This record gives sequence, structure tokens and C-alpha cells, in this order.
Amino acid sequence: MTPRSLSAVTPEVLDEYLDRHTGDDQLVENALLSFAWRSSYRHDPSFADVLARHSDPQQVVHTLTHDLRSRLGGNPANREAWAQHILALPGCRSETILALPAWTALKSRGSHYDRTHPTVLALVAGMLGDDQQAWHRLTDSPISNSGPNAWLRLGDILKAAADGTDWPKPPTSR
Repeated sequence: MTPRSLSAVTPEVLDEYLDRHTGDDQLVENALLSFAWRSSYRHDPSFADVLARHSDPQQVVHTLTHDLRSRLGGNPANREAWAQHILALPGCRSETILALPAWTALKSRGSHYDRTHPTVLALVAGMLGDDQQAWHRLTDSPISNSGPNAWLRLGDILKAAADGTDWPKPPTSR
């Protein structure tokens, strides 16, 4: 089943389907990606519950995030939903957050009071520090909400801003 088709099933059906296919990491990966396709936030099973069914949860969440363009597609709402699920994971590794699309990560909120998710903000501050030129370069970066530059990864953008190097090239089209 595809992530899109899995997004349409009820939480009970998804849970039962995953139970019947225990050990099928590909199915778990598609179920994880299905959370990005849901128009409403799925509560049970949670993203973390489904992730725990994978044989290597830390690695798969990083791999899926890194390969999000080829695995999920170009819908900005799907990228935003994926980022929210990733940022809600307890103990999510920095390398995974840095693999998120930059625009999406920088626009993600921790709560309705936050302008930027605190974890993302801490990573940005940690990489750019007090270097005002790096901060100005970040504001002038080529990231965007749509088109090829929507897929530029946060870590690549922050590294280029901090180092003063050329901006990364957007990925080729699928």
C-alpha cells in the first residue's frame, strides 16, 4: 500500500494492518509517510507508535527525512506535516532535523506561541552563533516554500550561511 492510500484508512484499520504484517519495514515506512498525507492529526496509533514498529527507528526516520522529496512528493502541506511529526519525536537527532527542508523547518512552530520551533531555533543559533554575516546570509538564502528550492535542506543552508560558501544547488526534478 502507498502512503497516500494508507492515509485514508481509520486508525484502527492501520493498527490491525500493521499487526498482521509485523516485521514488514517497508509497510511501516509507508505508514509513517502516510501521516504527512492525513488532513487531520492522527492520534492513535501515533507517529511514534508506528515508528517503534520499525527494526531501526532512528535510522529510518533520518533516511525518510533525508529522502523526503523522492518518498513524499512536492506538496508543501505534506512537508509541513512531516516536519511537525519529526519535531514532536522525543530525542530526535539533530542530523535528522537538519535534513528537513529548510523553509519548512524554519516555519515550523513548537506551539502556537512560538515563531520558530525551539529545537530548530537552537540548531540555527548553534550553527550561526554570533556571526552577523552568517545571519544576514541566512536571510538572503534561496530557500522557498515551493519549487526546487523548497527541497534545500536546513543543514546545507546553515553550513553555507556559516561558511560563506555558495548555496547548495536544488535537487534535480523527480
